Amino acid sequence: MTANSDFSSTKPLRLQRRRSLLDFLRHGGANIVGNWYDTAYDKPFISSRRLMRRFCVANDPQSVRQILVSNADNYRKSIVLRGLLAPSLGEGLILSEGKDWQRRRRAIAPAFNPKRIHAYVDPMLVETRKMLGRWDRWPVGKPIDIFAEMTQLALAIVCRTLFSLDREGIVSQLREILGRCYHAKKRIPIADLLGFPRWIPRRGLGKAKVAATDLDRILFALIAERRQVDIGEDLLSMLLEWREEGGFADRQIRNEIATFLVAGHETTAVTMAWTFYLLATHPEAEARLFGELAKELKGREFGAADFSRLSFLRAVLDESLRLYPPAHTILREPFADDQVCGHEVRTGAIVLVVPWLLHRHRRYWNRPDAFEPERFLNKREDKKYIYIPFGIGPRGCVGASFAMMEAMAVVATVATRYKLRLASDVPVEPVGLITLKPGNSLPMYLQARDQSPL
Repeated sequence: MTANSDFSSTKPLRLQRRRSLLDFLRHGGANIVGNWYDTAYDKPFISSRRLMRRFCVANDPQSVRQILVSNADNYRKSIVLRGLLAPSLGEGLILSEGKDWQRRRRAIAPAFNPKRIHAYVDPMLVETRKMLGRWDRWPVGKPIDIFAEMTQLALAIVCRTLFSLDREGIVSQLREILGRCYHAKKRIPIADLLGFPRWIPRRGLGKAKVAATDLDRILFALIAERRQVDIGEDLLSMLLEWREEGGFADRQIRNEIATFLVAGHETTAVTMAWTFYLLATHPEAEARLFGELAKELKGREFGAADFSRLSFLRAVLDESLRLYPPAHTILREPFADDQVCGHEVRTGAIVLVVPWLLHRHRRYWNRPDAFEPERFLNKREDKKYIYIPFGIGPRGCVGASFAMMEAMAVVATVATRYKLRLASDVPVEPVGLITLKPGNSLPMYLQARDQSPL
């Protein structure tokens, strides 16, 4: 692929009309972001029906604000999301509701305060150095799968920072099991989307349950070990020491560990992978980024204080998250009927807030498919309800600052050591299932960066 400044980000072919029901049943669950027809990138609100289910898409700032912020208590996590995540994660922070969710959020939030996030930078760099040591020994001219590398790195970082777990054997087992949990769900369950009865079999559920049993074995052993020898300040310790309303049972703690293992590494991994892809296809932005890193870091490692200093790096990541939001679709169901910007939303409907559409909406973005980090060097408040890579409102991602610190630390460290170049001219198509992945792999060549002063 020839890289140039006019290159538009890769995306699935946009449909010219809505899929037929038969086509939707056959292919609709394989890539959610590939289901949108072209006019969906213009409309403020979309309402449609598929068999027994009404779908409402909130696709403008006012409706997003109402569903996720001002009337968020009326909207619960969708049964579709539960069908995807519950077999592996259980009723953790992502899927819990009401007072149970509030209690979990209070227990977990201190692990992501600014002081703790600053303390996580050193272990993030330890794991990044390990990866770069492996890259230094990589055969010249042999492509490396950057998506797999970022996935492995992000999981190692979550294990070390949140659970004080750095034993390679256990981390490797977790990586294998979590991979099976994900691959058990190669398609979004159409039966849940269309409102079919629960007794109809769901594809992949058996494999997901087997993987969850293997995950149980490791996580319950970790909990038992930590009850005997507490390390002190990580997220696991906070959950073990929580005393409000009798504290958390082992099953509840297990669900939170699983939640943060999955949510804490998949989203950041895909963000970093897409960022390296975009930099490889936009050499002018890459050169500007390297210039900023050379000027601000002056040969030293990234530190927590650089989070607010490296403005162009932050803009690159923001633009990557705009074009390729890991959480590409937010699913809700109303507890009670509602009126959203003049449209009736009834109980039983699936309500979608779709960052993939919002972030590329032609009414709100100039050149929406182009990679232009400079747009995020301007005031951010203008984008409040149309740029939501971490969600927004009370159910917004508790680990958003953690994820951004990690992505900045890793991208800064890698970019000062290596240029990454695409190993194939085959377009990299985004695949939206649980997260928005760059296909099944992202092969790239490593080129050692010239370390001479600029």
